[in-house]
Amino acid sequence: MDSNSPYPPPAALGHPPSRVDLQWKATFWKRAIWCSGALFLFTPMVGVLITVIGMRNAFASLGSNGIGDPAALSTHIGEVLIVTTWSLMAWIPNLIFLILSIIRFLSFRTQLRDPASLATPKT
Repeated sequence: MDSNSPYPPPAALGHPPSRVDLQWKATFWKRAIWCSGALFLFTPMVGVLITVIGMRNAFASLGSNGIGDPAALSTHIGEVLIVTTWSLMAWIPNLIFLILSIIRFLSFRTQLRDPASLATPKT
């Protein structure tokens, strides 16, 4: 190997992870899947609930003020659109984290099933 190379040889990278390390990491990412999955489902539901409440308020103001006051209706609809936008903006990172958690968990699970990738205990 060239001594001027910025890349270390494979032996210098260290030993492969042990089974305990892999199990701990797999457990962590399994919990992360559950948490991000719950947030993934919970965030849009809260957004829809607040949107429905806001639209009820908007149409209640329409019923009390009549069609002659479009400003009150547009104010309520604007609030509903802002809440819906924030709900979707919170949902997208949850989706990304859920996908990454699943990928990481599956990679550790695959390493645990492959005995050749595990470190051998030193005696």
